Amino acid sequence: MLYQQTTYESCLAVALMHLLNIEPSEQKELEIWKHGWKFNYLIGQLNFISQTYGKPLKGYIENKYYFATLSTQAESNVHLVREKINTPLLDKILAENKKAIVLIDNYFLQKVVHAPHFVVIESSHKHEYQIFDPWEGKQKFLSKEILDKAIMSLKKRLRHSPVLIS
Repeated sequence: MLYQQTTYESCLAVALMHLLNIEPSEQKELEIWKHGWKFNYLIGQLNFISQTYGKPLKGYIENKYYFATLSTQAESNVHLVREKINTPLLDKILAENKKAIVLIDNYFLQKVVHAPHFVVIESSHKHEYQIFDPWEGKQKFLSKEILDKAIMSLKKRLRHSPVLIS
């Protein structure tokens, strides 16, 4: 069920549909995405998709201030925890036969511009992950080393809190 995002800003909406095995469509993508306009981009979409589709979500937020803000806005089906986002955490989640969405610096995928971008980590292999990239609507492989750099660049260069969703 590969699907390419139709707007520059809807990577999270497409990643959530992919993560939760929701049949993708442009109508669903835009409906999920527009709920990010309420409250906060992230929590608005998480709340909407968990309520609409009855799917519980767990969000890992690294920055304590961002975590504190989001915690006051999360609905009951969205469980947030504060934890460092890195490849060991991803490997732990993947070992439980789960996929995960992670926020990264897109430069490490496209080599064009530094910008926040959500991708789905589908599986772990020895030194790489199989990911789904909503921007291209394709699966690809990304080394664990590059993923760590993309998370660190998101934090240091773009000044965004790393986020992981399962």
